[in-house]
Amino acid sequence: MIKLCQRDLCTGCGACFNACPHDSIKMIPSSGEGFLYPILNHSTCVNCGLCSKVCPILTHPTKNDVPDVYAAWNMEDSIRQSSSSGGMFLTLAHKIIEQGGVVYGVVISKEGTVYHRRADSVDGLKPMQGSKYVQSDTRYSFKEALNDLKHGLPVMYTGTPCQIAGFRGLLGKRRFDNLLLVDIVCHGVPSNALFKDYLSKLDIEWADIPDKSSFIFRELDAWGIAPSVKLADGNRHRVPSEKDVYMKNFLSSYTFRESCYSCQFANIPRISDITIADFWGIGAKIPFREDTKKGCSLVLVNTVKGTMAVRGAENNIFLEKRTLDEAVAVNYQLYRPSLRPKQRNGMYSYCLSHSIHDVYRHFYNTPYHKLRHLGGRFLRFLKILK
Repeated sequence: MIKLCQRDLCTGCGACFNACPHDSIKMIPSSGEGFLYPILNHSTCVNCGLCSKVCPILTHPTKNDVPDVYAAWNMEDSIRQSSSSGGMFLTLAHKIIEQGGVVYGVVISKEGTVYHRRADSVDGLKPMQGSKYVQSDTRYSFKEALNDLKHGLPVMYTGTPCQIAGFRGLLGKRRFDNLLLVDIVCHGVPSNALFKDYLSKLDIEWADIPDKSSFIFRELDAWGIAPSVKLADGNRHRVPSEKDVYMKNFLSSYTFRESCYSCQFANIPRISDITIADFWGIGAKIPFREDTKKGCSLVLVNTVKGTMAVRGAENNIFLEKRTLDEAVAVNYQLYRPSLRPKQRNGMYSYCLSHSIHDVYRHFYNTPYHKLRHLGGRFLRFLKILK
């Protein structure tokens, strides 16, 4: 009898769902936290075993060589300032679109659903810009991307490392020269259910939010974490600190999927062709003379294909080779998963059943967190943290 991977190790990548030829697997949100898990219908299952063969947890896919490390950003200020860090996602994506290809990235719907979508134009890339600190529903995107590859289209598929591993699992032994895999350095993912619950409460407690896709998790023209959203008046408003409990929970690792705390992909070597992230800590130990106030991308080039993609964009980007030691100095998820805090127990039940005000008062309006915040400001003053 077919068995899916152990529940607390399941990443929810959707590879098994996309692989099943009889639609015997559905991705169903868990009742308590809303994370998607595969549920197998044994009555229609023919025991072909494809779901087990594509699962990145059961198969342990091979990883790439030790990467080359770069600091990078797009030389066009408008692109750099409309991106979370240095605009490397948009730089690589533009090249794929110019070649007549397609890009798969993460967007937010007007209702607040975070999911993977296909883009075949520059305009289609705009909703994919910026960080989304939520687990994206990959839906049928693995199947769609595989179909594009079979038809010869250049394809760039982006996602968390476990999602890239899931897509690679679906590909099996097939290799496509027209595929570029790009992963992000991931701390962990909260559920879409928690995010939508937060947006609905923010809608009630603060003001009307007619289009929840307008929510931005962080500033796009600097390093800071400062969520904002467009209200009914048409203007963008920053979320006040006392209502910013979603990102506070994220930064404290309180709301990640259980598998995130034992993630087998939060390390080096990586699973993709290129890894991108913010280059936190650049210049702290090794001199870096360039101005990074507008953002700086950390780029790990993991394969020959990744090298070719970066070289193809050299005319549009600033690129400087750095060391792996510098890259991992502050980017902890490059060598270990996030640690599971004690507060993770019961966090979802509390957040989903209490108001934003109650969550803030209970977890963050305390002497401990005020002291922790003061310590963070002191470290940033010393330029140990960005």
